[in-house]
Amino acid sequence: MKIDRPVISHTGGEMIIRYPVEIAGSNCSLWYSLDEQNAGLVEPGFEGPLAGLLMPAMAAGEDIWLAGEVCQKLVFSLQHQMQPLLKWMLPGLNGIQLHPECVRETHTRGQGIISGFSGGVDSFITLNDFFLSPEVEDHARLTHLAFFNVGSHGSGEGGVDMFHQRVAHLKNTTDALGLPLVTLQSNLSEFYQSGPFTFENTHTIRSASAALMLQQGFKRFHYSAGYTYPEVYIRPKMLMAHADPILLPALSTGAMELVSTGTEYSRVEKIRTLAEIPFTYEHLSVCLKSVRHCGKCRKCVRTMLILDLLGELHHYGNLFDLKDFYANRSTYLYSLFYYDNPFVREILHLAKHSARTPGYMKALMLLRGIRSRGRLRS
Repeated sequence: MKIDRPVISHTGGEMIIRYPVEIAGSNCSLWYSLDEQNAGLVEPGFEGPLAGLLMPAMAAGEDIWLAGEVCQKLVFSLQHQMQPLLKWMLPGLNGIQLHPECVRETHTRGQGIISGFSGGVDSFITLNDFFLSPEVEDHARLTHLAFFNVGSHGSGEGGVDMFHQRVAHLKNTTDALGLPLVTLQSNLSEFYQSGPFTFENTHTIRSASAALMLQQGFKRFHYSAGYTYPEVYIRPKMLMAHADPILLPALSTGAMELVSTGTEYSRVEKIRTLAEIPFTYEHLSVCLKSVRHCGKCRKCVRTMLILDLLGELHHYGNLFDLKDFYANRSTYLYSLFYYDNPFVREILHLAKHSARTPGYMKALMLLRGIRSRGRLRS
């Protein structure tokens, strides 16, 4: 794989950074775009493309040649730390060599602190800890929020449309907070269409690639953790979020620190905290399928179940259809017995101790613990 020097253009109020790429004997390009007003935040170097294209190059078994200088720290960590980790996670990947034109030491230039923000549970906890909380010190306080389009919104025009819908929805939240929202789009997902890649097992490195394009403006990028410390591990064919606290330091440069935040909290602890923040009653956004809450996807259901078992769901009546939820509550509770994952285990543990849990559920949990654990489907 060869990554050539970027070509920068300005059109329609957007700045576009396009890197010519040669992979598997074909010529294409990797591009990133963002609003012209945020052009001063951009570092059009090779760190973002190198991080983003590492996994596709490993899948193709091709060394990476870069027509420019790259942060020495990142080259070393991707060569000697990141690749062994990725090969453990996806055993089909190959070890490759990185060949930058030259390496350089980089130092912090930007002074801002930015966090990915979707309006969901995890990102609201990061917002609370590093912006809303009266305990956060000025040197650690968030200055911006980020929202990237690197594959989580779907493919093609439909994905772009969903991204713009979600941006418009998020702007209501970020404007109310008084924090600037930096949005960035990329065609990076096109390089992940073949091989063992899903968004779930590549999202951390994709988001890191986008964040590293903003090194000119920011010294730190917070990436909200999806799992708690007991669920942090490296295993074959795992979801990448389990390894975020391990992977993100290896994706950092001398100019930008990438950190996983919120790993110290369980899902129930996070939602209990959010229920104490009235701002979330109108601005929480957890749905997988829609800008508005569908009330049926796994994220909507598990969030409502936890809020209900905590006795806090009534606060979110403007966001969820509570009448529909209570009509289907028994079905949702019963469906938990068909799965065994960290989120379900947390909900069942909460249900065991909640006064709001129906008696039949507690009887079924007792039966599940004695007879059914070995037959659960994951």
